[in-house]
Amino acid sequence: MRSTSTYSAWILITAALPLSGALYACSGDGSTGSGGSGGAGSTSSAATTNAATTNAASTSAASTTSAASTTSAASTTSAASTTSAATGTSSSTGSGGGVCGVCPTGSFCDPNLGCVGCLTNANCPMVAPACVAGDCVECAVNTDCGGNKVCDTVNHQCTNACTAQSCNNNAPICNMTTKSCVQCLTTADCTAPQICNTTFGTCGACNTAADCAGGNKPYCDVLNGACVTCLGNAQCPANQACSPNGNCVPACTPGSCPMGRPICDSSGVCVECQVNTDCPNVGDACVGGVCAG
Repeated sequence: MRSTSTYSAWILITAALPLSGALYACSGDGSTGSGGSGGAGSTSSAATTNAATTNAASTSAASTTSAASTTSAASTTSAASTTSAATGTSSSTGSGGGVCGVCPTGSFCDPNLGCVGCLTNANCPMVAPACVAGDCVECAVNTDCGGNKVCDTVNHQCTNACTAQSCNNNAPICNMTTKSCVQCLTTADCTAPQICNTTFGTCGACNTAADCAGGNKPYCDVLNGACVTCLGNAQCPANQACSPNGNCVPACTPGSCPMGRPICDSSGVCVECQVNTDCPNVGDACVGGVCAG
């Protein structure tokens, strides 16, 4: 079926042709060009020429229209994605569009990390003011800590500066640059097949999705260094939701959630809280469905 835009282009071009050309395009004895006289042959030749011109113009118009439509659609999609990432919307383009789908109340969609508690420090409460890999934590760098404290990049908490002898087994190495205890400085400090996240000083299975390729858990939870099944609902089958630990589970229904996460969010995920007043401790803040304080 000819598209509306192509048909319109054909009408305009045909109307612009001389009357004789238009008549030729509608007459003649077919595509063979043979006839009872030279006049018939001329008619067929003219018809063929004019038809070819018309078809070429129509094709050009259709291509231009298609290209314009494609460019417009791509531009619109790109702009929508950029706006979503910049403003921190609570969902992406929907099921199948990006990594998020519908995020829990109060969460944000990061195009690389999925549904997260924050995109920038501005999304975080005073009790956990630093945004690190989508989570609100006490500190990201030493300057986030007051006095002589430094930021423990493993747990993202302010602590005393380390010495070569002060670190424990969980983080046995003192990073002499940051003065915090870490699990590793290079991958050689980790037990194979783990690798070192040199930003956090932690050993884990992955730093990017490329480290998870080929398995049944193809996405990387960067903060925890773990390969997971999903980062958002869009990566789960219908009627399933992405749990906080990165597994696709049956979407919750009211009354089906456990004590630690008693609220069934509209995203189909059981969460600890939706607003600050859902948190048990005074002063705690609800960040991405989790009480922080």
